[in-house]
Amino acid sequence: MPRRVQVDGDRPAHGVRNLPLLELCRWPPPDGDHPQATANCGSTSARHHANGQPANGKSPLPAPAPHRADRPPHPTLDQPVSPDPAARYPVRPLAATSEQYLVVPDALRAVDLLDFLAEARPTLHHQTLRQWLAAGDIRVNGVEVLHTVRVRAGDVVEVPTDRTDLRPAPAVAHQTAPRGLPPVLWESPSALVLAKPAGVPVVPDRSGADRGLHGQFEALRPGADLRVVHRLDRDTSGCLLLAKGLAAAQHFDAQFQNQAVHKTYLALVLGVPSEARFAIDAWLGPDPRRPGKVVASASERRGYRSAHSDVEVLESFGRAALCAVLPRTGRSHQIRVHLQSVGHPIYGDRDYGGPELLLSEWKPGYKLRPGVAERPVLARLFLHSQRLAAQDLDGQPFAVEAPLPEDLERALALLRRHGTRRR
Repeated sequence: MPRRVQVDGDRPAHGVRNLPLLELCRWPPPDGDHPQATANCGSTSARHHANGQPANGKSPLPAPAPHRADRPPHPTLDQPVSPDPAARYPVRPLAATSEQYLVVPDALRAVDLLDFLAEARPTLHHQTLRQWLAAGDIRVNGVEVLHTVRVRAGDVVEVPTDRTDLRPAPAVAHQTAPRGLPPVLWESPSALVLAKPAGVPVVPDRSGADRGLHGQFEALRPGADLRVVHRLDRDTSGCLLLAKGLAAAQHFDAQFQNQAVHKTYLALVLGVPSEARFAIDAWLGPDPRRPGKVVASASERRGYRSAHSDVEVLESFGRAALCAVLPRTGRSHQIRVHLQSVGHPIYGDRDYGGPELLLSEWKPGYKLRPGVAERPVLARLFLHSQRLAAQDLDGQPFAVEAPLPEDLERALALLRRHGTRRR
């Protein structure tokens, strides 16, 4: 296990024996220090020297260099310890000399970990960095991180060096099945909006077998630094916003955090709400019985986050309704869980109680074929990101709409033909 790198000014244990490895590697070495021990810092021999033990068990250590007036001695147990590690033990700048340890400069504080690595190692492909992260090969201040975090100034990020994938990963590789590129609905010098198809994840899954839309970025815009700033569920279609470069990604990330990006979704729900317009406020948190799923709570609970959605009924068909949902917050599975919590789950949403859309339940005189199970009209949930409006990096507002996919159009045509329709 790598030793913990101390960067936040924590008070270390007294004495040389318990000092972190990097603090033993003082650079440049003052006159009188042992060059062999300095050169081998981090090796087994150097660690034995630092602990005051013979390297080979045969010859004792040479006498330490006498104290010099121009160099402060190491602190002892009865001396106060300076809170600044750099003032006590000058450390060689790792970012300039090490391929394994990267120190976060002040200019990149509070950025996403993957964005920092992309800036520090521009020759590495984003997919390679994501694979390292998923495998636990990236450490921040000596601690493994399995998901992206925001780094702070002075953090020490450790990346693998004994790997063969230090070269840029191929742009489109390990694609399970060839797919057509998603249509571009709108584009500017700093962003573009795609019409995401259903059944495709936005980012690669943990296995790496399906790289999703992220694996198509290079083919979509060769050489462009496309970055994901929000996500849609695998089976949700519609507007997906991508940023071009770090500055644009930070700009749109701030807009999402400040609820300045306005999104409108279309959802076909079970039953007809009693009100034409209503709001849903429910706290969302992880489902303890189903990892990866979400549950709603009417009151604040530990580990839950507040969520707000506005709902408007556009059409009703007797036993179903087409609704426009405007989420004011961007929680995971927010729309699906919010609608389920008020008794109107989305059709085709098997995870949250949504029924299948069956032709036999809507078409009069429909006859089932003996021995053949009826296939639902929809193979996925009826949820579509219809509209997205935001402000571009240059300050210009924009609004984009994605047309309804064919499978959802067919489902609506069925309900309009056989359902009891009213507005």
